[in-house]
Amino acid sequence: MKAVSLALVSFWLFAASVAVSQTHHIQKLVISSSWGGLGPSGRSATTFLLCGDHYVQAGRKVPVALFESLESSLREPSLSKPNPVNLGISATWLESHFRAATGQTTYFDYSTGSPAQQSLFHDAFVDEKTIQQRLDRVFGSFHTDDYPSIHCELTFTDGKRLILSTASQNAYMIPWVVEQDSSKAETYNIAISQALFNILPKKFVNRSRLTDEGQFVMGLLPQLATNTASDVKQQWETLGAQNRAGDALETLKRDYQIRSAEVNSYHNLDYGTKWEKSSGPREENLHADLRREEWPKHFYLAAILLHHDQQTDGVDDLREGARKYEDLIFSIPWINEYYKAHPDDYSWLFFVHGRSFTEKAMRIFADDMKEVGHEGLISRVAPVQEQAALLEDARGDYWIILPDKSAILWRVDSLSTVMGWSSSLFPFGRCTDYQSSSGGCSGIAVSPEGEIIQP
Repeated sequence: MKAVSLALVSFWLFAASVAVSQTHHIQKLVISSSWGGLGPSGRSATTFLLCGDHYVQAGRKVPVALFESLESSLREPSLSKPNPVNLGISATWLESHFRAATGQTTYFDYSTGSPAQQSLFHDAFVDEKTIQQRLDRVFGSFHTDDYPSIHCELTFTDGKRLILSTASQNAYMIPWVVEQDSSKAETYNIAISQALFNILPKKFVNRSRLTDEGQFVMGLLPQLATNTASDVKQQWETLGAQNRAGDALETLKRDYQIRSAEVNSYHNLDYGTKWEKSSGPREENLHADLRREEWPKHFYLAAILLHHDQQTDGVDDLREGARKYEDLIFSIPWINEYYKAHPDDYSWLFFVHGRSFTEKAMRIFADDMKEVGHEGLISRVAPVQEQAALLEDARGDYWIILPDKSAILWRVDSLSTVMGWSSSLFPFGRCTDYQSSSGGCSGIAVSPEGEIIQP
């Protein structure tokens, strides 16, 4: 289709209405609407016909004024992106809707936040200067298992036809695609949605998506609240950590820059206890991403320090003991070369309760290597596990770096490349615990010189 400005499509309607005065109206409107996803699908279809001074749909009369609103919305200029004014969003709107937004934060519980955390979310949500950027992200998002669509065919009294359609999952189901003859354009004008909402029968499929009335679950307010919470999540967590482990973080600042921090009870293959009823109280840790100025810009020490009874253990151990693992990583030429060639890749060197490669990690590693048939690696790692470093790269692959500067790819999550190599060079099998949705356990070694050592 030839893409043109919606203003040209709208001009046709405007010019025709002037030429024929009040006789140029929608003669017939045929609407079909469907939804598919998790749960029962839905479909509705109906037709509106002009009959004198009103429209008729399934035996009910519909006022002409409702259709005049639809015609008027089609005469309005095109909106190439969501517009705060068109959406009715202003500083006053943001402030008046803030309290409702606190119940839609998704990424954290606003009600349990400290005064500083709650102030952070408030200031971000009501910030009118960032609303366009947030709207662009909200309306550029996609929700899985949610497939709505509306298709409208409009026939006018002079025989001309116009098609309106949308498959948008977002509030008001904008943008609308407007087609007339060979012209096709897109607009984010919610006046079209509002006009159709007023025209359609109450139980018509997708009708509720054309409005924010009743706080519809996919409406604009929940999306803005969730989007804002995502933006401030890292700061929220850091403020929470400062509130609970401020002294520890201040000490760490003497040696490191702190990118993020959080106190939680998470667990993974190298730290924490599983969330099981029989395991007793959950282990809480201070998690902090730390970096030194001289490191690659996205290389971090993932510090995990035991937190209990309102105190954090192991800060001094980290300051004294982490350096040897840092030096080990950066003493390996092929790793340094990789970071130079991939400056935007993230990596995390773990330091958990005084060491990099923990007893928990060793147990799982041993089980994994037995599972994939590389038991010989267990006796190679076990004697030096206190000196070994555990490294996670940008793609979720886990490496064990041994004190002799050789490396073992323990777990591979990437299905394309592994630290610059093709992932096909690192065959893998299923892991015994903490199995990811893709990849698995490998057990392929790399020499200090960067050569793959096949088992």
